[in-house]
Amino acid sequence: MPTGPKSLDKSLDEGLRRGVISQNEHGSARGYQAANPTPENKLAVTIAGQQSAEGIRRSDKLYAYADDDGKTQWAFGNKIPKGSQVMYEVKNPELAVKGARTMNIVQNSFGKLASHKAEMFDDPATRSVLTTSLDENKARSIGILVAGTGGSLTMPSGAGKIIDQLLQNNAVPQQYRREAKDFVTDYYSMKDKMLALQQNLQGGKIGRLNAPALEAMFNQLPGVNTADSSMFRRQVANLKSFIDDAREDIPDEYGTFKKSESGGAGGGIPSFAEWQRSQGGK
Repeated sequence: MPTGPKSLDKSLDEGLRRGVISQNEHGSARGYQAANPTPENKLAVTIAGQQSAEGIRRSDKLYAYADDDGKTQWAFGNKIPKGSQVMYEVKNPELAVKGARTMNIVQNSFGKLASHKAEMFDDPATRSVLTTSLDENKARSIGILVAGTGGSLTMPSGAGKIIDQLLQNNAVPQQYRREAKDFVTDYYSMKDKMLALQQNLQGGKIGRLNAPALEAMFNQLPGVNTADSSMFRRQVANLKSFIDDAREDIPDEYGTFKKSESGGAGGGIPSFAEWQRSQGGK
């Protein structure tokens, strides 16, 4: 009977069946084999263990895994390509998709805010109107904002006329009047979305943020403290990076969900050379 590593198990069983070896001899041989496994035995055990672990992982649960390009994808266990690196189990798929859709809303709102002409912040008159309109205390005092439900602030229907009057009184150049007016609307919309962004980062839970923390989060928005076009572009670039990081674990597509493209260049985020030229360099 063959005694090679691959045939030894069968030979021992056959020897026992024929009466060539006793039950004790069979047990002793098996015990020795288990205590002193050959490389082939070790490999077989290892492969079997991996297959067992993979079988447990690849069930009807949803997982996040990295594709060949390193991008995050979601799939149920039996749909994950073999050899893919599984990062974690998506514990609550419904909540995860809801969060992904919320981040699309955040991204789209940011894209509108960032699409405005950065150059309007180089005009002192336009910047003065924006500072007044985007400062909540000043905006409330002149009627651009009014108290809403739950302590929120909203822009009443007459806010547009008030902004138009501000633009006229401050002699804002005609080329920036529509731009500035739309920016105010997009700013307050994005400010609401910042709260949704914070909630999503907390796993969908509404956490309590103290006043300084809220202020620090809102200060990331371009507008109130934006000194010129270069600062606007820098603020947009920083906020874009923050939102991109928050959306990194969201797949491009999942079911009916499709991830919004990462946008918001703020009139074009300058390269270093372009920024250097804007500062008077070569």
